[in-house]
Formats: sequence, C-alpha cells, structure tokens
Amino acid sequence: MSNNNKKGFSLIELLVVLAIMTIMGAIVVPKYASNKNAQAMKYAKTQIVNDIRYVQTYTLNTKKFPDGSPSPIGGYGIHFQKDKDYYTVFGDKRHAVDPNYLYDDSYPAGSADYEFYEQIDLVDGVHISKLTVNGTEVDSVDYVSTPPYGKIFIAELNTNVELEITYMNSADDTGVVKANSSGLIIN
Repeated sequence: MSNNNKKGFSLIELLVVLAIMTIMGAIVVPKYASNKNAQAMKYAKTQIVNDIRYVQTYTLNTKKFPDGSPSPIGGYGIHFQKDKDYYTVFGDKRHAVDPNYLYDDSYPAGSADYEFYEQIDLVDGVHISKLTVNGTEVDSVDYVSTPPYGKIFIAELNTNVELEITYMNSADDTGVVKANSSGLIIN
C-alpha cells in the first residue's frame, strides 16, 4: 500500500490561479488608470477656479506683496499661457498711477517693479491646451482683479469679456473653465 499524502498544489491548479489573477489584473489596471486621469482633470479644474478666486480675494483684501510692499495698485492677476503646465499669479504694480492690467516679467527679482508673485504648477500630465477671449484663440492672456471693488480685466478689457481656459491631460481628455468680466466663473 502506497502512502500518497503529498502536500502542495498541482501544476494545473497553479496555472488556473495564475490565469484568474491575470484576468483580474487586466480588468483592474485600465480602470485605475482612467480613474487617475479623471481625478487629475477634476483637480486641475478645482485648482484653476480656486486660484481665480484667490486672486479676487487678494485684491479685495489688499494683500501685501511678498516683498513687503503694499498691495499692487493694479490688483492681482493670473497670466495663462497656451501649451504650459503652469500659470503665474502676479501683482500689477509696475504702473503706480496708470496700471496696464498685464503681466510684465521683464523686471529682475528684487526690483520695485517685479510683478511675479507665484508660479502654480498644474497636476502632472495636465497642461493648458487652448485659451480663447470672446471666441478668439490667443497664446496668452491675463485675468486681473483690480482694487478697490474687484473690477475684472481680461486681456486689458473689462466689459462683456469671456475667457475660456481649456486644459488637457496626457490621455487627451479636455476640460474647460470659463470666467467673465463680471467675476463669474463657470465650470
């Protein structure tokens, strides 16, 4: 009489388990990747909307500039550029008497006219793919909130202006944030 009490799994059992795990992996991984892309797009939208609101708040609260200088006479703004994965928050302080409502990066850091406040990086894999002002595509645009009441200038205009910011991820999914010269943000 032979003692056939061997412990362990047969080759067939191991192959079946391996096949099941492979099938489950093939189902789960693409769903995880698409969920990651969707989350990045939601985060990018929230980030852009919140930063537009922060700029409005900085202006209304007369937030001092990081170098200690008073709140910029021209207010705070955001400089958006097409095909970039970041945008720039700035203070329009170069023109003390007559602000131009535009970002000017030609002044060196530390100078009295230095307008740079902060660079905001979009979430990995997301970039600004298109900018339109009143339906016309542009390469860059400035959104500026001016003191004392938060009047909005978009591309130096302040009446009936709509800015559309289109952003895209690495999977070519797109999202849009719209802001107008009344301060309304549509997302």
